[in-house]
Amino acid sequence: MNTIHTVKLKQSNMLCNRCLTNVVKALSLIEGIQELNVNLDKKLVKITYENDKLSKKVIREIINDSIVHGKVDKKIYIDNRAYRES
Repeated sequence: MNTIHTVKLKQSNMLCNRCLTNVVKALSLIEGIQELNVNLDKKLVKITYENDKLSKKVIREIINDSIVHGKVDKKIYIDNRAYRES
């Protein structure tokens, strides 16, 4: 049985609407996301998820990748194991 987790991350590198859009797209592709709140003004990402394979570190990596690369590669985010192996 999966546990419900909530993670809040301050993302100082989230600077524009494109960053926000990429973060939302990337996180929406992860299995088990139940709630997603991305606030550009506060540079805050809050996620509630039910996926015991996911960690705060992996979430931060996915967010940073989506911001730095400026795009979302759907193949990377289909499941958490695929992301970790890439």
